[in-house]
Amino acid sequence: MPTLTAALVKSVALLLSTFTLYASFNSIYHLSKLQLCDPSNNMSSTVFTSDTLPTDERLMATIGNGFLATSVFSDSVFVSGVYNGRRREPSHRARVPSTAAIRMSLVDKDVTTSTMYSLDVQKGVFTHRVEGSGFIVEELIYTHRKLPNLLVVEIRVQNSQDKPLKVGLSKTHGNKSEDLDFTEVPKSELPPGSSDLEAKYGFISTTEEANSERVGVAVVWSKVPELLVIQPKTNQTFYFVTAIVSTLNTVGNLESAFSCHKEALMLAKAGGLLAAHTEAWAELWQQSGIEIEGDFKLAQAVHGSLYYTLR
Repeated sequence: MPTLTAALVKSVALLLSTFTLYASFNSIYHLSKLQLCDPSNNMSSTVFTSDTLPTDERLMATIGNGFLATSVFSDSVFVSGVYNGRRREPSHRARVPSTAAIRMSLVDKDVTTSTMYSLDVQKGVFTHRVEGSGFIVEELIYTHRKLPNLLVVEIRVQNSQDKPLKVGLSKTHGNKSEDLDFTEVPKSELPPGSSDLEAKYGFISTTEEANSERVGVAVVWSKVPELLVIQPKTNQTFYFVTAIVSTLNTVGNLESAFSCHKEALMLAKAGGLLAAHTEAWAELWQQSGIEIEGDFKLAQAVHGSLYYTLR
């Protein structure tokens, strides 16, 4: 009986914490204003959708995997364990300027389209979807769950038209970081076959303690063109990958970042980059998820709250 009582207490405590998280989630992300999936349409309680983005960028959906985290389309990425500052300059998470804040838009502004933004908390993927007569463009953004050093942007295009489809890309890199003194890697020093990549490395400006080592961070990312042209009757997927490593968990900082990026592209070429990510999330949900039947809104609230706990 004592064991049963302890288990019951733990279950109640978990439910109470879940409702507390939901209250916070609801107030910050305005769940009540989102077009939540309708169970009558056989939609999942783990997908939150809207046809507009919040005007306040602080209310954007966030993605994370325990090592990297960012708000979608923001100019900042944060790395586990990497802090800057001390004493009168309080220690805080060091800001890494984002190389994955990519926004897509159609070049032809006269085309009638429908737009949808969604956060799938079961798969850990944020999607921006634009659909028109004869084409679909989807931008998928995720911090890879299995390969935690990766921040991935996939752009998938289905062009069934008889003419090329042009998709414009814009980046939000933001200002120079005040927390890390990054140095760009010259093109002449990039590894062979890396002409389509860029890289930088640096160390935190101020350690938390006077005798602490300066933590280093290396970033390798895919160059992003301003324009994608998809030929008629063609389906195509574009990958823009950022690999970030720190000296806290790697040896050979910059080399490790290049290695992580190479592994990602090899997996993408084999068609398994997204699959490996969603499979890892599925395993996590199987271990930690809570299934609720008969109350769709409650199920959404619990799943949304758990996502922000697990990511």
